[in-house]
Amino acid sequence: MQTFCKVAPLVAGGALAAYMAFTAVSDKPVKKSWVAPAVASAGFLGYSILTVVKEGPMGFWIDHTRDLWGVQIWMDLLLSVAVGWTLMMPRAKKVDMNLPFWGVLTLLTGNIGFLGALARLLFLEENAKPYTPVN
Repeated sequence: MQTFCKVAPLVAGGALAAYMAFTAVSDKPVKKSWVAPAVASAGFLGYSILTVVKEGPMGFWIDHTRDLWGVQIWMDLLLSVAVGWTLMMPRAKKVDMNLPFWGVLTLLTGNIGFLGALARLLFLEENAKPYTPVN
């Protein structure tokens, strides 16, 4: 378990760096762009369920209130979700997303809910029908 806890953050950080590099240089639109956040949300949910079963449901709070670094990481996570939520809002409203539902889910589950909301937004945008006025 200790090896996993030392290696997993490095793998996750590397995956993020690779994703950011790829998306920064790619100029092709991604089809089915909603799949990546949906899979990430489901995978993270699975990992989180295992963590809750093994460590208990409040382990995250213990870690975030233990010391200054824990509080800093908590605030970093909150600010990241707030930035993402702010950027997502105008687009989500245009496709009539159920924002109260996704907001509560995000508050209760963090990035599990937020990634789900992002996947839903991208899905709705991709499948939106062009507006045709009724005469």
